[in-house]
Amino acid sequence: LYLVHNMFREAAEEFAKASRLVPDAADYTLKLGECHLKLKNDTQAIDVFEKALSDKYEVDTHLKLVEAYNQSGQREKALFELDKAQVRNG
Repeated sequence: LYLVHNMFREAAEEFAKASRLVPDAADYTLKLGECHLKLKNDTQAIDVFEKALSDKYEVDTHLKLVEAYNQSGQREKALFELDKAQVRNG
């Protein structure tokens, strides 16, 4: 509901709670990272996506990590991660 109304800070708080309650639920973690991207909290988004990838590889999460690096101005890291995603996913 928060996402529908562009209430990303509130949504991030709820997804953070959900991620703690159900650590294996990758969807909650992905949504948390997306909220941080929308809020321009690039460092937090990168941290969330990197942790999620260390727990379990998901191509969507990897591409969101690329987006977070790009948004934060870290173009080389974004390109590096994009290359890794392409190699990994053929």
